[in-house]
Amino acid sequence: MSDDDALFREALAACDDAPMAVPPGFADRVVAAVTEAPPRPSRAPWGRLAAVAAAAALTLVGWETRARAGDVSVPWSTARAVELSLGRRARAVVEPGTRLRWRTGGWTPSTVDTAELSAGSVFLRVDGGGGFDVRTPHGTVHVTGTCFRVSAATPSGDDDMTRMQRARWFGAGALTVALAVTVYEGRVTLAQGHGRAPVTLSAGERATVSYAGDVTRETASAHTADTTAPPANGAVAVADTREPVARAEALSREVERLRAVLTAHHLSPDTGEPTGDAGRARGLDDNGDTDLTPDEWRTLALRGELRFSIPGVGGRDPLGRIAHEAHEMGLRDHEVTAVQEVFRRAEARLTTELRGLYREAAGTDAGSLSLDALQSEIRDKTPVETVGQVDRQLAYERGGLAPAQRATPDMTPYERMMRAVVGYEGELSRELTALLGERDAHDLLHGEHAVGRHSYGRGYRAGDGGAP
Repeated sequence: MSDDDALFREALAACDDAPMAVPPGFADRVVAAVTEAPPRPSRAPWGRLAAVAAAAALTLVGWETRARAGDVSVPWSTARAVELSLGRRARAVVEPGTRLRWRTGGWTPSTVDTAELSAGSVFLRVDGGGGFDVRTPHGTVHVTGTCFRVSAATPSGDDDMTRMQRARWFGAGALTVALAVTVYEGRVTLAQGHGRAPVTLSAGERATVSYAGDVTRETASAHTADTTAPPANGAVAVADTREPVARAEALSREVERLRAVLTAHHLSPDTGEPTGDAGRARGLDDNGDTDLTPDEWRTLALRGELRFSIPGVGGRDPLGRIAHEAHEMGLRDHEVTAVQEVFRRAEARLTTELRGLYREAAGTDAGSLSLDALQSEIRDKTPVETVGQVDRQLAYERGGLAPAQRATPDMTPYERMMRAVVGYEGELSRELTALLGERDAHDLLHGEHAVGRHSYGRGYRAGDGGAP
């Protein structure tokens, strides 16, 4: 690996792990690597080499000034970023979900190299030697030599980014940010046009541009700057580093909660319009749907039905299916592993509990019975009237018609089993929410990337066991 490669990877590692932290002495090593003079060739007699030198010079001029162009589109499904060279003096790391075109070189030294970022995120190192522009739908970043990252959304905001990708690329206020520029080395100028003054950013600074064109500039210690009141007329707002971080975190949590509510009702969190799920059978019309509103749970109980599900189990390779859907969401490898572990532990706990209840109800070990078989066996060993009373009680608790109860040792094995399986999805949801946030947890359990489930519906006579 060359010294340039080592320096570039060091900058990239700093970008991924601590976005505004520059390794000690990094600037000096970059400058030294760029300005180091190549070894001079030994002199040769002029008479012997004159013609060869003249021809070589013309060839070299043609090679050095020949324009180069290219484009790359890295799909969301790609697990890793793509590293490439943009001409002779720019290196780029292009992340999944990114569309990038470039044109470098030309016949005159004044020709500016350009890259067009339609959407996505790219880390760039540009060596000195002339201008280099990164053009996006929301502004142009002009540099002469630096390390920086540019992240851009499509003009309409329908770029299909996941919550985690938007948070990673745009930081605080990610839902309204259209462009983010982070500088690790050197200096860049962000120009928006339309009469707006350019913004100059130095190493350790970051700027975000909202869809409305308002700019917020942050320092290294102000990544969670409050952007709820953007300045008028596109003026630059310098974040106050003394503002408590807790305020931004509280706003972020509230935004996530409201987005999850919209998603649960199959409405777009960005536009409020019905999503593609709106046309499918759902709620009371789908016997397997447990993504219900409180009113729907109440209606379900009153019409004599108990409904519950056990997500992420069954099939030939449930953990592989979970990993696939988590990767499709854009989660990183370590996050995917953590999600698999949450599902694995939850299923192991439930299986252990049901095996113990089977032993209590049947007087023998469960052997290799599956979760479905354990439920059926315990139910078959319970009087029919007890089954009806327990199912009704749990349906009424889920519908808010009776106070919720915890399982106690004096309850029958069937009731303890039913309380375990009915509460399984909620417990799993809480663990995934703590790991990923409410929106991504909901997506894994109910959304586009749902990991699959065993769903159950139990009917009973609404009058079984008396009034609640």
